[in-house]
Amino acid sequence: MKEAQVGLPVFFERSGQITTVVRIRQDVLFAPTTLRFLRLTLLEGDRKYSWSIAELGLYGRGAEGTAFVEPEFADPNTPMLREHRLRLQSLREPENDVPLVELRRLYRSLGEAENVREIDRLEAARFRPRVLLGWRFGRDLKLLGYDWRASGPHRVEITYYWQALRSMTEKYASYVRLRGADRTLRDDSILGGLHSTAKWIPGEIVKDRRELVLETNGSYEASIGVWEPSSRRRLGIGKWWGPRTAPFCRIAAADDSVTIGSVD
Repeated sequence: MKEAQVGLPVFFERSGQITTVVRIRQDVLFAPTTLRFLRLTLLEGDRKYSWSIAELGLYGRGAEGTAFVEPEFADPNTPMLREHRLRLQSLREPENDVPLVELRRLYRSLGEAENVREIDRLEAARFRPRVLLGWRFGRDLKLLGYDWRASGPHRVEITYYWQALRSMTEKYASYVRLRGADRTLRDDSILGGLHSTAKWIPGEIVKDRRELVLETNGSYEASIGVWEPSSRRRLGIGKWWGPRTAPFCRIAAADDSVTIGSVD
């Protein structure tokens, strides 16, 4: 058994020097041994922080006369580590395509055509909406399209596909209005949530998933617009003087079904 403490962990510099200055990776050294299983046990926690391991690697002995050989992953700029990091990021952040864009750039620089084609297939599967719109909001955003599915009685889930046309400092929000025969329903949201538009990079695609609750049976026309809450400025569709909202679908709700169709 080996006990690792957070107080003064030992780290190895690339030069081979030992330091206690905190690095991204903490190394715990064992005497050489053969094992089938490895168990990690939290001996003491902290009420202020949750405990987790982001990544775990096991490495064997170095060449004769050396106690430890730094693994390739110790250099954050190696293609292997960049690929590994971006693959994990694409799983942790499935709502934006930045990790896939960076992976494609990496594979192209390495001349790995098959991996480039794999990323193209993944991006098409994850970030190509079934219903295409291609609406431009001001100079900053484009609504590529949307997907939808019935998520329960009187409930429909719509996933909007937004693309950044340039770098932004504004935190934009969308507003959707569902207009029925006798009522209007609202659905407002900050685009991207915590990953707001101020953090988007040019060309980035972000999926915004929303669930709409329809209060009664009937037909609703759904319109969408974009605004900047701090200034209350609304973006025009197309040109700056264009309309501020536009209908994009019609939703029909029955007792046990919800359907979406195009606007006449």
